[in-house]
Amino acid sequence: MVDTIERLHVSGDVRRLMARYVRYADPQRRQDLAGLITENASYTTEKPDGSPWLMLPVREEILR
Repeated sequence: MVDTIERLHVSGDVRRLMARYVRYADPQRRQDLAGLITENASYTTEKPDGSPWLMLPVREEILR
């Protein structure tokens, strides 16, 4: 089982990573965003209604 201290550390790590994704969603920060994503990953953002807005199939597409 995960103890409380370890859970707090993991939770903080996840919050920091999520904050980086949000900061790097700016088109001017594509290089930074790509650095958070593995070579074979995809990236999708959604409109407020939940429908896909932007779908980038691979890391290289983010850099374009």
